[in-house]
Amino acid sequence: MDRHRRVFRVFAPLLLSLLASAAVAKDGDLDLTFGGTGQVLTAFDPTGPINSDLAFGVVVQPDRKIVVAGFASDVIDPSDFALARYNPDGSLDSSFGSGGLARGGFGFFSFEQAFSLLRQPDGKLVVGGWTGSGVPGGNDVGLLRFLPNGSLDPSFGSGGKVTTNLGGDDWALALARQSDGKLLVGGRTGPLGNHNFVVVRYLANGAVDTTFGTAGKVVTDFNGREDSVLKLAVVPGGKILAVGTSQMAGTGLSKVALARYTAQGRLDPTFGTGGKVLLMLGRNVGVSDVALLPAGKFMVVGGLDLPGSTASLDFLMLRFLANGRLDTTFGTAGRITTSFGPRWDLAADVAVLANGKILISGEVEASNGGSADGAFGVARYNANGQLDPTFGVAGKVTTRFGTTSGARGLAMAIQPDGKPVVVGHVFENDSPELGVRFGVARYLNTP
Repeated sequence: MDRHRRVFRVFAPLLLSLLASAAVAKDGDLDLTFGGTGQVLTAFDPTGPINSDLAFGVVVQPDRKIVVAGFASDVIDPSDFALARYNPDGSLDSSFGSGGLARGGFGFFSFEQAFSLLRQPDGKLVVGGWTGSGVPGGNDVGLLRFLPNGSLDPSFGSGGKVTTNLGGDDWALALARQSDGKLLVGGRTGPLGNHNFVVVRYLANGAVDTTFGTAGKVVTDFNGREDSVLKLAVVPGGKILAVGTSQMAGTGLSKVALARYTAQGRLDPTFGTGGKVLLMLGRNVGVSDVALLPAGKFMVVGGLDLPGSTASLDFLMLRFLANGRLDTTFGTAGRITTSFGPRWDLAADVAVLANGKILISGEVEASNGGSADGAFGVARYNANGQLDPTFGVAGKVTTRFGTTSGARGLAMAIQPDGKPVVVGHVFENDSPELGVRFGVARYLNTP
């Protein structure tokens, strides 16, 4: 009995500490069951002299494994499309690629950058971006499709690879999949410095679907200097919603740019003006993601630079009616802004949960506003757009990866249990020159 008392006295403080920690854990806290700290950093060549691994996309599989996509650069190859797959506990999944990592390119010493990721129902992974020689303005759309084990899919294009020259400087920045298995790619095309919206449709085998638009593509000019599709969504009925930004020629100012197309690849005249919407809300505005809502409504997020504001950018949330008009019953005339810090807050991704709450993630300023000094930012809102005070601190969470590393949160996925996974890249010692890593963080969230 005395021995049992001694054991209890030794372990009781530890037990009480663990119970206390569990008791105070709340929504918005890092999930400590992921990587031990809630955060994971990944380098594709950790011992090499040049490492630049940038993450832009994430999906959560039904088995709760997490796939992150972007591109990796090292001293041997300028850059490749790159994937990392993690187990639910944050460890790399050794059954995927080589030790959990997979890379793919379009030729030795070619340049590739990937910005979008899509998981098909059969588990195959499509990654989209651009490929080129590194000469400015000479890029083509590049797509790779990987099998669930991380190897390239030989049934897609040529050995798992598809390149498409659209006649200009061509980038794939967004991916979507139709119910019939056809792939939609959104991005930009045109001469360097004068891009237009572009949407291309592909058959399931990677061939361009020439029944769509004109020879498989639809190009939309907003009369801007730089117009880019950043996200795509297939709305009920098969219409295609493209969300992006138009930088106005001669002004340096940017506007929200939206376009909706029929399933055949024509501008939809029932949306906006002739199928297009162009909004100038402040000195500068950029949008980066879209979420579909009931009754045809949809939500768009990004960043807004308000006239007279001391902040460079705030998180921006806009809600639209199905016809492309702002929903004036939401926030102030259809919009809501959120500031994390004095200068730089840019929302990158949005998810509307089953309970109606809204999660937004992005990049926020961490301290001194240096070029690489940022942090992951996550905010949770009630369905009416008000910050949810039960999440983080007054509805917001700022996450750094150590005290000397800047980070950019660029994509988010929601697990089946409601936990958000936010990914981006982390700068070693707050400097891009010293190395960049994939950064992944998982948060607690009550579904």
